[in-house]
Amino acid sequence: MKGFVISWFYPPINSSEGLVTFKLLNQSGIQHDVFTQKDNDLWSYNTSEKSLTNPSIGTIFGDSSSLERWVTSCIDYFDKHHKEYDFIMSRSMPPESHIAAMAIKQKYPHIKWVASFGDPIYNSPYSKIAMPVFDPGPKTARFLTPKYFAQSAKKSLKKQLWNYQTRGDRKDENERQNLERTALESADVIIFNNSYQQDFMLEQHQLTAPPKFIVLPHSFESALYPKIRKENHKRLTISHIGHLDKIRTPVNMLRALKRLKSQRPNLYSQLDLRFYGTLDDPSKIFIINNGLSDTVSIHEPVDYTESLSIMQQSDWCLLVDANIAKQVDKNIYFAAKLADYLGSKSPILAVSMIEGASADIIRNTGNILSSHSVDEIYMTLVMILENKLTPHASTTTRKPYSASNVAKGYDEMIDNLVKSTRSK
Repeated sequence: MKGFVISWFYPPINSSEGLVTFKLLNQSGIQHDVFTQKDNDLWSYNTSEKSLTNPSIGTIFGDSSSLERWVTSCIDYFDKHHKEYDFIMSRSMPPESHIAAMAIKQKYPHIKWVASFGDPIYNSPYSKIAMPVFDPGPKTARFLTPKYFAQSAKKSLKKQLWNYQTRGDRKDENERQNLERTALESADVIIFNNSYQQDFMLEQHQLTAPPKFIVLPHSFESALYPKIRKENHKRLTISHIGHLDKIRTPVNMLRALKRLKSQRPNLYSQLDLRFYGTLDDPSKIFIINNGLSDTVSIHEPVDYTESLSIMQQSDWCLLVDANIAKQVDKNIYFAAKLADYLGSKSPILAVSMIEGASADIIRNTGNILSSHSVDEIYMTLVMILENKLTPHASTTTRKPYSASNVAKGYDEMIDNLVKSTRSK
């Protein structure tokens, strides 16, 4: 049995989606070819992962000069080799992998299509925060006066200008809606990484959850972690690995740290907070303006193997989720780094919404959760530094997120899918 996987991100490009895909396929008992690219590192961590290979996984590199050309080269390749494959699997993000799979499915309707969604494509809460919002200005005119009409005309013109400037965003969003719904309806199996994501996406399209929808969580692979001896640090080391920005921001953690410096300087001096990867400029400025550089350090992005080593060496791993409470009641995102944190066996401090994917995982694995409240983060740090908060993670609670366990569920799903084709 052999599968054709369509994924813009895959090693040697270092990216969250590519690493998630590799860990799944690496533990699978099924042979795969991955149609990907190796020259465009946009949206990646700008490091190379040449060591992540497997003889059972072939790689085909398409034209990465643009996403459109990459899709075309993918379809052309499959046309020449379609007899070699029993199924196809498209993985997003970006969503163009599903566009390629859709074209293949239309041309070869007998081929089984598995569509895997790393994040929602349409109406994503994260993306909605980043989109511009029309502000008509203060509502000062309450009566029908000349001034009112003048202000109304001004507001109308302002809204027309805003509509013109954002017309591309709205058009793109309509296209994303159509793409996502078509994939949900047309693919033979849909993979989500958590149940909150599944519920959110189905609700957007008013769909129910038929048996073809399954949840396969992100995973960690124990064999990829370096064999090291954990160091004893002079200060309590808390490390964050990966991407942070103005939406997924650690600024409330930094505010809590500022209060700790002011109110509990003895505890503050015991802490060493490290950020590896990208950090938003407002957070960097906050660190400098509030004199936190003696406790907070910022480091360049590291490759995947080194990141696993840092997780193991850290006293605590830090997860910072975006606060999307104004868009949804529960967090629908499962950050892939959380699975790797679990595999490192280091305690995890998560700053997240109190309900949702991360909250469930943190609670179920015996780690520590704080809301985005500065007060709660502050008290959590105090309790950790005073040894009053102890995580209770175990091999048993981590097992559902091991790559071997997740791949077992994947292989069973693919086996049943292909058997259903052959039985017809």
